Amino acid sequence: MLRETCCLFVVMMVAFMAQSCTDTDPSGIEYACLSREVEQGAARDSIRMPAAMRTDIREGKFLEPGFSVFVIPDSASVEITQAISVQAVVTGFGSKQVAWYVNDVYGGNAGVGTITQSNPAVYTAPDGILFPDEVIIRAVSLRDSTKADSCAVAILFTVVYVSASSGDDGLGSGGLGNPVKSITRGLEIADPGMTVKVASGTYDHYNGETFPIRLSDDISLFGESRESTVIKGHAASAYNSAVYLTGSSCRLKGFTVRPGPDDNNDCNILIRVGNCNDAVVESVRVYERAQYSVLRVEGALNTLLEECEFVVADGNRLGRGFELVVGDCGTVIRNCAVSGFFNGLFFNYGSDALIEGCMIEGNETGIWLYSDSSPSPEPNPDIGGGARGSAGANTIRDNSHCGLLNSTTNAIYAKFNTWTNAPPVEGVDYCNAGTGAVITE
Repeated sequence: MLRETCCLFVVMMVAFMAQSCTDTDPSGIEYACLSREVEQGAARDSIRMPAAMRTDIREGKFLEPGFSVFVIPDSASVEITQAISVQAVVTGFGSKQVAWYVNDVYGGNAGVGTITQSNPAVYTAPDGILFPDEVIIRAVSLRDSTKADSCAVAILFTVVYVSASSGDDGLGSGGLGNPVKSITRGLEIADPGMTVKVASGTYDHYNGETFPIRLSDDISLFGESRESTVIKGHAASAYNSAVYLTGSSCRLKGFTVRPGPDDNNDCNILIRVGNCNDAVVESVRVYERAQYSVLRVEGALNTLLEECEFVVADGNRLGRGFELVVGDCGTVIRNCAVSGFFNGLFFNYGSDALIEGCMIEGNETGIWLYSDSSPSPEPNPDIGGGARGSAGANTIRDNSHCGLLNSTTNAIYAKFNTWTNAPPVEGVDYCNAGTGAVITE
């Protein structure tokens, strides 16, 4: 045994001159093989150790004979209630077993998180943020308690989880393993920069929601699937809206939004975007009309509306799909579908929206650019080939009154689109009710 230990020490001391190789074990840890020729014979002695340890040896950080403990990784991060794997690599001879501690507590506890006594071990983060927001995981050799190593794990809380079926607004922390029940509670917990992830289910006032659901600065609200994650508004809500995006850089994605639990007149405007910058509404589905409009952008800058589907098939052709009013600027409407409304898209003064890749069909009027004597300026969207660089690629067809109704004095660019007729016919595909023009080619 003494001879083997001495040989190991010699090998480590001359490791920088040794031949080496690397391989990977089933756990994914990369190992280095340090080897030397034995002068007395043809045999080759080899030592297999983590590649990172070989670097330490070469740099002179590890020169003692015997064995040591290395924890992999040496640092990590994990969201509250979630788990990560850590491994202790024990070199040398004898027992490879270790004991695991979290902040010097054997096995950890609910306050700092828990860790299994296996190798690799599984650390599960606590059900809440710590102060300071870091724990130290330590592996101690059972053979020699002076041999130990540790890693620092940052405890993060960047995602709030919501589940109507398994969450609890009173006891839930918002972690993956302990979600809250309502979107309203999830947004109360979330700080700027955080994401609220919502599991499939119906989120209405029976679930504890307070309407409108408000998104403030730099908050993202993501549904699991727009087909199965439903926000259902309520008539008693302020502004008669289901969702209100009031914060800059906020984002709504992956929901079906419905007018209300009782009838289709519970919400005047389902989704409002107002007085904010850089808001995003993406992959939102509506198949029931609101009393007035499905989505209104009002006094906002650089709003992105993308991959939304506002399609109502009740045959009534009432209300508005998209409504851009009161000086919105920089709005982009891309790859959206709108059908079954009196106005598919309605533009009031000041709007310079870019519209491309959209399906606008089966409405009374596909797009109406409204104008009156005041206020100004008149709407001037780019529907294809205009100043904002729209690629067009819109399908504007089968709208019973008119595909594009221009009531302004502006020349509206609407090139590179598909119309009911080819080429488009004035009075059917587009109409000029003012002194402006529609440029289609």
